[in-house]
Amino acid sequence: MSFFVNKAGITPAPYYDLVNISMYPELQQELAMVVGDEFDMNDIKPYQLARFCDDCDIKPLLFKKQLSLMANNLLNQSKKIMVEDLLVNKEELSFYKELIDNITAKTNYYLSIINEISAIDI
Repeated sequence: MSFFVNKAGITPAPYYDLVNISMYPELQQELAMVVGDEFDMNDIKPYQLARFCDDCDIKPLLFKKQLSLMANNLLNQSKKIMVEDLLVNKEELSFYKELIDNITAKTNYYLSIINEISAIDI
């Protein structure tokens, strides 16, 4: 998440998380905010998620439930998206398929480790 900071205070930046930066390896991949003790998305493991829950005072069971719900909804909805008619050329279709594969892999990874969070004591 990213924020706008000005004299009036701090507000969340809109649309920040709509860009999947991992699709652009030439750009800096470091997260803007730490997850647990990690700024590298590829190094987030169950410990970092458990620490994140502790840092944010979120019960691991609630985190697991919400992450599972969002991840499964994302996987289900991504299968329903029909963009082939909207894409202009083969490059766009190729990028779209790579994007969906990327999102699916990351989502499945988090689903595969989510049950380990509650066994970690911080």
